[in-house]
Amino acid sequence: MLYIMENCMLPMSHKGIDSIFEKDPEGKYYIKKARLYQDILIFGSTLEENKSFKLRDLAKYLLEKNEEIRNRYSVRKLTKSNKIENIQRRIKRYIDSLVNLRLMKETEQVKEEKGSGLIPTYSYTPSGYFISQIIQCVIHGKENAGEQLYTLFHDRFFKAEDDSLSFIIFNSKFIETIHEKNLFGDYVSTFQKALDSKEITDIESFARVIQNYISPVFQQRLFVGVWQETIWKLDPQTRQLYMYEQKLAIDVKMGSKALSKDYEVLRLELRENVEEIALEGRCIACHEHSAFYMKIIEYTKSLANAGKSLLFTNCPKCPAHGRTLRVPILRQ
Repeated sequence: MLYIMENCMLPMSHKGIDSIFEKDPEGKYYIKKARLYQDILIFGSTLEENKSFKLRDLAKYLLEKNEEIRNRYSVRKLTKSNKIENIQRRIKRYIDSLVNLRLMKETEQVKEEKGSGLIPTYSYTPSGYFISQIIQCVIHGKENAGEQLYTLFHDRFFKAEDDSLSFIIFNSKFIETIHEKNLFGDYVSTFQKALDSKEITDIESFARVIQNYISPVFQQRLFVGVWQETIWKLDPQTRQLYMYEQKLAIDVKMGSKALSKDYEVLRLELRENVEEIALEGRCIACHEHSAFYMKIIEYTKSLANAGKSLLFTNCPKCPAHGRTLRVPILRQ
């Protein structure tokens, strides 16, 4: 997910994506501005993919679908044409913000319906369309939105071809498996936690929060079990490629924290073993740092099952009995 969204996006310049999900001070309801952003994004799903639209088209939609705008103009004695003109002026700054967030893009200049001037048209980016589906499914509970979101995940973002990256192939099979087990609704519900996160400031942080919440190590035992099951479904080469990516990611995180040469030596010894990783922990009894290895699957399952608890294993340097060597928690 993070790979896909970051490759669709560039850093935004001002208004954060948190504006789309901003709630009242008590955290119960989305504020009017956020609801307007959401309805603007939902408009994208009413269009054919990559189809351009004018501000006037969007204004017509909002006059009917956005509660605040509908209520405001229902009591104002204006012609429909004047209402639409007023709405266009208001929503222009919202559109500009969504363009800066790379959720929408300006496409081409077209001739005005009345007059000879040119006006801009817009379309939704892949990430804008994705967030539109998230909003409908998670926030508004649209009928069949879960199935639509599954189709979006499986047939678009994680559509696997013979030459696809192992990451794509794995996620395609993972999505298939949780859908077969009727767990996709539970999987999608984690997005609500992401939307409520205080860590969202731009599209990259939004993608990262989602990645964290849907990652197996942040899930219940049920999901990490599916993660393991999916790995065993991969053909031998794809499995090696996927596990190697997991190994590299963990090596980078552990390498930035390790303090002993023993860790570097062990990491070097394991360089050709794609399913095992070198780790370094500190003993709570002897206070020494020690390097040890674990299978990636075992380590990931331990993180998922531990929740917020600390993890320990046996210390090779300590005469104390029991698990006293703290296992590093490399989730983020």
